[in-house]
Amino acid sequence: MRLTRIPLFAVLVASGLAGFGNILSLVVVPWLVYQVTGSGAQTGVVGFAAAVPLVLSGMFGGVFIDRIGHSRAAVIAEIFSGVFLALIPILHLTFGLNVPLIALLVFVSNLFSAPGMTARRALVPEVAGQAEMPLERANSLEQMMLRFPQLIGPAIAGGLMAVIHPAQVIWLAVGVVWLAALSIFIGVPFVRATDEESEPSTYLADLLVGFRFLMQDRLMRALVFILAFTNLLEAPLSVIAPIYATDVLESPVGLGIMMAGLGIGLMLGVGWFAWFGHRLPRRFIFIFGLCGIGATYWLLALLPGMWMTAGILFALGLLAGPVNPMLSTISQERVPAELRGRVFGLMAAIALSAMPVGRLLGGMLVDWIGLSGTLIVQAIGFAGAGAVMLLLPALKLLNERPESPNVRQPEPSPTPGVERVR
Repeated sequence: MRLTRIPLFAVLVASGLAGFGNILSLVVVPWLVYQVTGSGAQTGVVGFAAAVPLVLSGMFGGVFIDRIGHSRAAVIAEIFSGVFLALIPILHLTFGLNVPLIALLVFVSNLFSAPGMTARRALVPEVAGQAEMPLERANSLEQMMLRFPQLIGPAIAGGLMAVIHPAQVIWLAVGVVWLAALSIFIGVPFVRATDEESEPSTYLADLLVGFRFLMQDRLMRALVFILAFTNLLEAPLSVIAPIYATDVLESPVGLGIMMAGLGIGLMLGVGWFAWFGHRLPRRFIFIFGLCGIGATYWLLALLPGMWMTAGILFALGLLAGPVNPMLSTISQERVPAELRGRVFGLMAAIALSAMPVGRLLGGMLVDWIGLSGTLIVQAIGFAGAGAVMLLLPALKLLNERPESPNVRQPEPSPTPGVERVR
């Protein structure tokens, strides 16, 4: 392997390992809560606690990511995320666990995990430039590494939970999260993203610079609010999945298989975008993908068996796969390197702001109107979102590709201040 490709390889490995740890906790923790309580509402409460930090850390953590450097932020974030996640099995063996305590630990763990994801995403343009790889392909590979755990993680988690206590499975998640930090520490040199020669500014001033940049860009402003609404609709899936597996499939292995179907679809969706997506209009990929996701919820509402459910989730993943790498490429093209932590963090905060509410309402809706009714509500919401997207003028800008994107080439001493792409 050429030395110029080592940083890219390290980022890809870290994304895969961190994604594996995240999917393990996403599968195991709701299952643990539902087995203890038998309540969809309480499972939704823990899902709410896991999603809130994604908004808070995105809103307020971007300034620190830019100030301390993207690679250093990625390492620190994963280390502390693993520490608080490890407290779940430790307390299970000592003082015992209850729902409020699990919710608190998941909250704090994700408070660190989310900035780690933002920091790794901010590293992609530079490491891709060093490896002389097109940005769209680098983002697709990063997404493939992030999504690959959805192929193997749920099946591994389901198999392990069939033989050992779910709390002990969390140790595996802790280990891979710490390995992700090690990969960045070893393979990616420390580079400060902000301009060290600029005058010192306050935290609030730095945050407002990122917010103004985001709000003044018509396309990015429209995208983040569309994603906030679609995330509201999609968020209950993480709460519904363990309930679906328990009440309909009656097996933790069934949970693993249905989530693995989603993972395979996501991998193939990202894969075809890596090779062919640049030839298609971005507006078509975005609108068709989100509308197609909504269509799969009508089929899930029929509550089919294990293999049919896995097939439907496979189709959902195939449609959803290209969306994230395409949006990552667009934002990296339009945002200067010295603002990526703030702007990407704010984008994540706004786009994910409805997820805690979605998970909480999803658990409540399951108790009120059942699994099928909840899935129908989601399908109707996606249909309405599709109609709005077709009429939104700002989304026509998706098809514009800048001639000179904001990708800083590797230098001994990085020089920020790249002009904004309009």
